[in-house]
Amino acid sequence: LAYCAGDALLAAAVIAYLPPYTQAYRSRLTANWVRMCSQLGMQCSNDTSLSSVLGDPVQIGDWRAKGLPTDSFSTDNALIVVNARRWPLFIDPQVR
Repeated sequence: LAYCAGDALLAAAVIAYLPPYTQAYRSRLTANWVRMCSQLGMQCSNDTSLSSVLGDPVQIGDWRAKGLPTDSFSTDNALIVVNARRWPLFIDPQVR
């Protein structure tokens, strides 16, 4: 419960700003945000992920049963789509 505000802030930032980026870039930026929150005195989890903050294990299991890949990037993208108020922009890094 102590990390609730910080984790919610990071989840909102990921949904608002990171959909078009690769998993590596998302991870780097999120780690920077966690460090900045710590410097400003806002507590947040060191391993904050969308699935830990916004994910429902039953819903995620249902998505995977219906064909969603099991990697965290795909799960995060699904959570962004479900939780975004507008259509998020995604760029598939696997398409060349």
